[in-house]
Amino acid sequence: MKNGKLCIGFIAALALVLAYVACDNNPSGEGHNHDWVLVEDTRATCVSEGINKYVCSLDSSHIDIRYTDINPDNHNPDHISNKNISYPATCSTAGSGYGKCEDCNTPSVSFTIPINPTAHEWYDEQRTVEVSSWQNGYTATVCINNSEHLKNVSNLQWALGSDNLEYELINGNEYRVKLKGYQYNSYIYIYLPIIERVREARIIL
Repeated sequence: MKNGKLCIGFIAALALVLAYVACDNNPSGEGHNHDWVLVEDTRATCVSEGINKYVCSLDSSHIDIRYTDINPDNHNPDHISNKNISYPATCSTAGSGYGKCEDCNTPSVSFTIPINPTAHEWYDEQRTVEVSSWQNGYTATVCINNSEHLKNVSNLQWALGSDNLEYELINGNEYRVKLKGYQYNSYIYIYLPIIERVREARIIL
């Protein structure tokens, strides 16, 4: 009899646990423990509401759909006509312009032009940079928009790195690097040379 009571008690306790963890068919009902995961996020536009669709990870048949208000400032750039370019995109910065929204008929709305990675503007003369501990040396034509964009590179010399660097090989492609005379807890900037033995290695400081 005692064992029977224990068995009944265990079943009742298990039923309470399952009732708490599981969720019923009413996703918005009170007292239910849903674990909502966002599976669809459609932004509101100037003519349509936004839609956020959630699915319960405990039971994928439980779905909650929430709507957001129309956003009068979110125009589809593909639905803009009579476009006028105010600032063209470059290799480093986005451009902008304005035109008419065909969805909501707003006569003048702004739009963004994505960065164009090939829209360089080059200096006429080549520039020569001397190699140093922290900077590669080279002769090249430099982009006006971004000095890190180069073409026609010649006389390339990899940065020398800080003086007195020590390398400890940890395994086949990992090095520990330290500066002679300094402890690991010292705060100091060092520059790593780009040389063949560590160019493709993982560096641990």
